[in-house]
Amino acid sequence: GLPEVKLGLLPGAGGTQRLPKLVGIQGALKMITTGSNTKPDRALKMGLVNQVADPFALRDAAIQAAEGLANGTLKPKIKKKNFMNRMLEDNPLGRNVLFNQATKIAMKQSGGNYPAIPKILDCLKVGADSGMEKGLEVEAKHFGELTVTSESKAL
Repeated sequence: GLPEVKLGLLPGAGGTQRLPKLVGIQGALKMITTGSNTKPDRALKMGLVNQVADPFALRDAAIQAAEGLANGTLKPKIKKKNFMNRMLEDNPLGRNVLFNQATKIAMKQSGGNYPAIPKILDCLKVGADSGMEKGLEVEAKHFGELTVTSESKAL
């Protein structure tokens, strides 16, 4: 999961921009705004990870994956969006509906007690609407602002 929101922060280092590219905007919204954990099977299904390994076979799986990356036989899996996800995520009107609903839900669930949530939503929206470079700029600005809030300082 991405627990930064529970600490009064947002995922930095491009987290608000890279995660939607992996799992889609809707999946990223849930993960980033709630800070909840994602179970391994769900992470695999949503495209967050390429492989799930038994803890006792982790070393062998890591070696096999590294070799596959090195020799080019392991390729990232591209998750295809269904029609509804394309309608919501791949056009400005759908994204407006998506972000309006996400804002209402996130603020209701959090009771407005997490100052990072509106800034996270802004980062995701700017990245989706204006591209990664602009999204990264907004993310860095908002991250800096959140590090000096009373919630962040209390940790």
